[in-house]
Amino acid sequence: MSQANTVYDIISHWARIPTWHTSHPAGERRFKEAVAMLRDEIGAGVEIEDVRSALYRHRDENPMSLGGKATDKEVEAFVRKTMAALRD
Repeated sequence: MSQANTVYDIISHWARIPTWHTSHPAGERRFKEAVAMLRDEIGAGVEIEDVRSALYRHRDENPMSLGGKATDKEVEAFVRKTMAALRD
């Protein structure tokens, strides 16, 4: 499996939820779990383009229910947030 697919699969628990890009406490908890899993599975080798690709893919594949689709600006903010969390 490619690293891009691994990243996509790991963040699925968080990003497959239509409100993943909001500040809902459950989303924040799932985000932290996804970051921990990325650290455990891939470590420092996580590529920003793989995170970006995975988040856009999740955004585009999720139905527009509940919180609707994340904007490009929100996706990019979470790309940066994910990469920063991986460095912490």
